[in-house]
Amino acid sequence: MELPALRRVWNQAKGEVAPWWAQCSKEAFNTGLDGVARALRNFSDSKAGKRAGQKVGFPRFKSRRRATPSVRFTTGVIRWRATARM
Repeated sequence: MELPALRRVWNQAKGEVAPWWAQCSKEAFNTGLDGVARALRNFSDSKAGKRAGQKVGFPRFKSRRRATPSVRFTTGVIRWRATARM
């Protein structure tokens, strides 16, 4: 499943499944959806023989304890002020 298709499905279901969605940054969740889409594409391309290199297995969830938390900001401009308080 491609990223735009995953986003459409999620946008239809998020009101019921995650009412807290509007309180969080969309970038964190888009990063997760993008990762899932890439992993599924790599898996399907590997199975079909379209992907060079070693065979890729079905995607697995990462452990929150062992993986380094990360997020990619893909939309908008990020502004930083040196005097901003955290």
